[in-house]
Amino acid sequence: MALQSPSQTDSDELNKLKRKRGCLRGAVTKQITKIESEILKPDITVEDLEESIELLTERGEELKLIDSQIESLIQVDQIEVEFESIEEYKEKITRTRFKTRKLIQKISKGSNANNSWQDSNISLNSSSQNETQTKEKERIKLPKLTIPKFYGEISEWLNFWNAFKSAIHENDNVCKIDKFNYLRSFLGGSAFSLIDGLELTAEHYDHSIDILKERFGNKKVLINVHIDKLLQTSPLKNSNDVKSFRSLFNHIQKNIRSLESLSVKKDSYSSILVPILTKLLPLDLLLEYNKLPSNTSDCEIDILTDFLSSQLTARERTFLNINNSIPEMKPRTKMNHTEYRRQPTASMLINESVPSRKIENDQICLFCKSNRHAAVSCINNHLSLEEKVEICKRAGSCFRCLNHKNKKRHLSSSCRANVKCDLCSGRHVTVMCMGKGKAREDFSKTENNDSVLSNASIRKRVMLQTIIVKISGAKQKHMIRLIIDSGSSGSYISEFAARKLQLKDIGHETVVHGLFGGLQKKEKHKKYVINLSNVDNSFDCALNVMEQKTICAPIPKLENMKLIEEIKNYGIDLSDLTVNENFCLYESNVNEIHGLIGADYAGKLFTGEIKNLPSGLVAMNTYFGWTIMGRTGEGCSASEVLLSLHVSDLRICDLWSLDSLGIKEPSISQSKSEIEEAVKDHFVRSLRRDDEGRYQVSLPWLEVHPELSDNRNIAERRLKSCVRSLQKRNCLQEYENIFKEWVSEKIIESVEPEELAREKGHFLPHRPVFKENSTTRIRPVFDASAKERNSGSLNDCIEKGPNYLELIPKLLNRFRQGKYGVISDIRRAFLQIKVAPSDKKGGGVQ
Repeated sequence: MALQSPSQTDSDELNKLKRKRGCLRGAVTKQITKIESEILKPDITVEDLEESIELLTERGEELKLIDSQIESLIQVDQIEVEFESIEEYKEKITRTRFKTRKLIQKISKGSNANNSWQDSNISLNSSSQNETQTKEKERIKLPKLTIPKFYGEISEWLNFWNAFKSAIHENDNVCKIDKFNYLRSFLGGSAFSLIDGLELTAEHYDHSIDILKERFGNKKVLINVHIDKLLQTSPLKNSNDVKSFRSLFNHIQKNIRSLESLSVKKDSYSSILVPILTKLLPLDLLLEYNKLPSNTSDCEIDILTDFLSSQLTARERTFLNINNSIPEMKPRTKMNHTEYRRQPTASMLINESVPSRKIENDQICLFCKSNRHAAVSCINNHLSLEEKVEICKRAGSCFRCLNHKNKKRHLSSSCRANVKCDLCSGRHVTVMCMGKGKAREDFSKTENNDSVLSNASIRKRVMLQTIIVKISGAKQKHMIRLIIDSGSSGSYISEFAARKLQLKDIGHETVVHGLFGGLQKKEKHKKYVINLSNVDNSFDCALNVMEQKTICAPIPKLENMKLIEEIKNYGIDLSDLTVNENFCLYESNVNEIHGLIGADYAGKLFTGEIKNLPSGLVAMNTYFGWTIMGRTGEGCSASEVLLSLHVSDLRICDLWSLDSLGIKEPSISQSKSEIEEAVKDHFVRSLRRDDEGRYQVSLPWLEVHPELSDNRNIAERRLKSCVRSLQKRNCLQEYENIFKEWVSEKIIESVEPEELAREKGHFLPHRPVFKENSTTRIRPVFDASAKERNSGSLNDCIEKGPNYLELIPKLLNRFRQGKYGVISDIRRAFLQIKVAPSDKKGGGVQ
């Protein structure tokens, strides 16, 4: 019997598979033709279409299997033809399945719309009414159902699996490959890593479900997890804390329901769990629970949950009735004379915002009728003392305290308020001072300010260019208060305003901010395009701005009535004064600034119209409206006030850097950074690798440095002292062995006396350092700061380099970011680096 060659066997197998594939392709074509003819029938049903598409799917799977077998046997030159043929049939099957599914969905919707619940006993009117209700239901758009993403938390497995199983896993209209895609999209963390790497096939979908069930669906593990959560429940401290009470009750109910879904009977854990849960209750609840009559027929856990539910419901109803019947009581703000003038303190060396005093609605100023301040803090000087007294008489107010300390009406003779004038130290509030005119005049020039820098003066003497404009976002429009600052190179919008307007960023930009004292701060900002317009919408423009968390501290508006009258007489309409401040966007203070127009746009917005007012203010007109700036013409104290337009947060490294306090000159700070960069550049340029593969660097010598002596006398004295100390501890031999080891490893080398006589060197003293818990119990430490009188040390002659101490907080924070931290140590890291031959003469060891 003759044996067939391997090539002949492959050829026979290939022919057999091709014949089988031909039959299958014929069956697929017949099935597709049948489906296309059924689609045209008017009376086709969903069941017929589903049966046809199922048969087509099975034929397609069989055809796919045979195609893969043929692909492994065909010649290379036939691959292209075979591939085109395979893809042609794949496309036919996919198109037919798609058309059929679309038709099934259409028929299903139509059947739902025309579904009638008629029977022989239902009248025609009832039937038409039901049809109308059905159509109304169809018009209601239900929200999309979302499946929670599962990250591997075992206690959340049941919620995830129940939602995924009902929506996708048991949905026959979704093929397994699509189900696998959906499954991967709903997994994350450790759950996703379990199935990551599995090929996207129908078989692997079933395998991935088994893997997840085995890992997270273990019934015993799930039961233990929910029992542990019940045992770890936080105690309730106060039964009247309804929010905490509700949280406790929901937590207990959630885990009990999860145990029920796992077919765990309550009786199996009730006797153990109830005593533990009762210990979490406060004394009054526990007392009420123990008063309940004992009923052995009911489950203990049910009795406890029913009791907690009734108690919680009763408290919620009670507090709801109380809140509805009793008006909200707000505590009144107490003020005293010390708030008028704050003394400088060291705590105000850094920019801080002085919180403005809140004025209650019923605290309206007696003199100017403003609701922004109380009468005790009114600074309007257009009223004489006699006029103020007359106003107090009509209002029935005390002349001494203006009823500020004592809200009850009383005469000044019976006033018991502990008040003191800041000007004459008399027993009356400062605005009612009866002293000399100069004292009263000085006080009239005192105003409050909300932000200070470097001192505690609270005078308000300089007005900044603030204006109110309309800003438009994608969906919303608001009014905001912004400032025009030609000293800023860019324009900004606050993070709060960008979030409220739902602005979409167009990118990011990194900006180096130059702060006071020559400091620089690098920040990354989001970029937006905003539309601004004036209050009457007669002008609008689009600006590119960057996002800043806080533009600046709140800037108070002009409140001096004489200045306001002067501005009106000149025909100047300030939006800061005319627009109701409550219409503007603000977070907590109506004087907040949420926009800044810098030098990039400020010049184009000014119209060129300028008015110099007699008071010293300068009014400048812009396309958004008038703004004012300059000194108000009022007197000033010895303290200087500076409003910072940049709020900078302290960095950790500022705690040890004096630059942030302005103690060092900017030039010193600048030169220090330049020197550090120069040292880094010298290190990079001098770094080499010698023939043995070891790194070699040269020392960063100062251009001008003191003379370096040989230091031999100090080194010899230190060596003798070191030997005596080691002999007492019986460690001299161990210490000597370290140096011998270094010589053998070529870390150090001996210097011959002839070489010392020929070329001068520098001796470094050394001493032993003991660490009993370290792998290296004893190690030598060299002192490069040792020096003789009238000479420099080695440290005095070389650059110090960058201060890497500042990097420690960043390194620690980065180390804590990941789940696992890995550290390692390079053995004798600094000893492995060689010094350049030209510098070796400076590092002899004695």
